[in-house]
Amino acid sequence: MLEISRLSLSYNTVPVLQNVSIKAQEGEIVSVIGPNGAGKSTLLKAIMNVADAVVEGSVMFNGESIQGMKTAEIIRRGLSYVPQGNAVFGSLTVEENLKVALALSAGSVRDDLGRVYQRFPVLETYRKKTASQISGGERQILGLARTLVSSHPRLLLLDEPSIGLSPKIAAEVFGRIEALRAEGTTVMLIEQRIQEAISVSDRVYILKSGKVFFEGTRHEIQRSEHLAKAYLGG
Repeated sequence: MLEISRLSLSYNTVPVLQNVSIKAQEGEIVSVIGPNGAGKSTLLKAIMNVADAVVEGSVMFNGESIQGMKTAEIIRRGLSYVPQGNAVFGSLTVEENLKVALALSAGSVRDDLGRVYQRFPVLETYRKKTASQISGGERQILGLARTLVSSHPRLLLLDEPSIGLSPKIAAEVFGRIEALRAEGTTVMLIEQRIQEAISVSDRVYILKSGKVFFEGTRHEIQRSEHLAKAYLGG
């Protein structure tokens, strides 16, 4: 589905990603983890062509090159991105934010609010509050919900969806990510909650200093020493 080959990216001649090759097959959850500054968020920006940088290499989605393609066109092809701290309309209520997203949805696949609230019960609880009145973690959930109902992606890129969340709500988010896979959505996940990310993933990549340090299945990384080496050195 998504295949990244020898991707390199530089900001003002400073290399951030170096010959990165990563793939996500249909129906998988793929996690990309690694220490701060490893280039994880930059990788997603490069895929979506929102990184203001020099990019080399190949990005293929469903057998078609999307390298250099306009972001809006990438989204139309079925690939969506929820950045860290995803923006919502702070002056609108949670429900109004969702209605705006629903209005952008194609009619034949339009979700109704009931289905959204079934997926994300916390949003129903706060539906009458403005987005500026809810917590940062709850805004992150709202941003995820808005992306899902407006674009119905085949592949979803998530940049630290659990950031700012309590352990309880974070667990709900990871459960929702697993449910997305069951519904047929492929997910590529950037996450600092390492064990939680690994537990829901089919395959895992570790980025370190802009390079792929390890790739393997969930079970392979749990048995290897690469995780400790990536974060603790060695």
